[in-house]
Amino acid sequence: MSKPKLSSILRILISLSLLALLFWLARDNFTKIRQLISSVNIVVFALAFLIFILGVVLLAWRLQVILAGQDAFLSLRDLFPLTLIGYFFTNFMPTSVGGDLVKAHYISKKNNRRLSAYTSVFVDRVIGMFSVALIASIALLITREGIGHRFIFWSIIFLLGSCSLFALSLFQKNLLKKISSTLGLVRLAQTLRIDLPIKKAYNALTIYTTRKDLIAKALILSVVAQFITFGAIFFLAKSLMVCLPFARILLVMPVIFVLCMLPVTMNGLGLREWGFVLFLAPTIGEAAALSLSLLYLAVFLLASLIGGIIYLFWR
Repeated sequence: MSKPKLSSILRILISLSLLALLFWLARDNFTKIRQLISSVNIVVFALAFLIFILGVVLLAWRLQVILAGQDAFLSLRDLFPLTLIGYFFTNFMPTSVGGDLVKAHYISKKNNRRLSAYTSVFVDRVIGMFSVALIASIALLITREGIGHRFIFWSIIFLLGSCSLFALSLFQKNLLKKISSTLGLVRLAQTLRIDLPIKKAYNALTIYTTRKDLIAKALILSVVAQFITFGAIFFLAKSLMVCLPFARILLVMPVIFVLCMLPVTMNGLGLREWGFVLFLAPTIGEAAALSLSLLYLAVFLLASLIGGIIYLFWR
């Protein structure tokens, strides 16, 4: 058996094991979970799904803006379905960012510029991470309720610090040289004979240092898109008739998103559900937190299904 297949099987087993353990620990709440799921307000659930899709539209718009920085001009008519297709393929990838590779591949096929496509999608992901870290940081400052978990605080600080360091490395080349020299990254890249591709990728990234207006527009779109996505989760909670403060969603969901990026499960499956329970159970209870995680998974899978159908007719 090849290593990629073995790795995929291992991640699937980890996902299933995490879910099995979570459901086993929540076995005393099965009756309540079943009651919550069976009493879901379908109209409010549908509204949450439409809000989620609106967020996807804005994310596609964000990618369009970033692609323009590489002189790659694609319409929303191309990028919106491509974003949904990315969601579809994410279900089979080791992390929640796996669909980005699919998007970059098809964008490169449309504009025949592979490096610019992958660079743009990478920047798109970094801006997305920075926006959720920014939202969480603001929520951390203004929320009056307790954080509940020190892990939430340090995860937000780490995410914000990492994104800020990346931005500084683009705008301050001397800083990047110092970091690379200190960590021995240049010598390592030369040893692995990947220094030239890295240099080309970095040069492609530095294009954005002269397009601060474009980055600002993409960041604004990203913040709005994330707010809308968090709003969808708020309405999912409403469909369960659960009172979940919006500030708590702003504080917790960025951390859960980061957890889903860890390459240990398929599309963050298992990690995401554990995140919902660990970070939201103190606020709404274990049964409601697990039920909410299942509804969010249902929304994502429904959007992914639409992406899969689109892919069947993709040209």
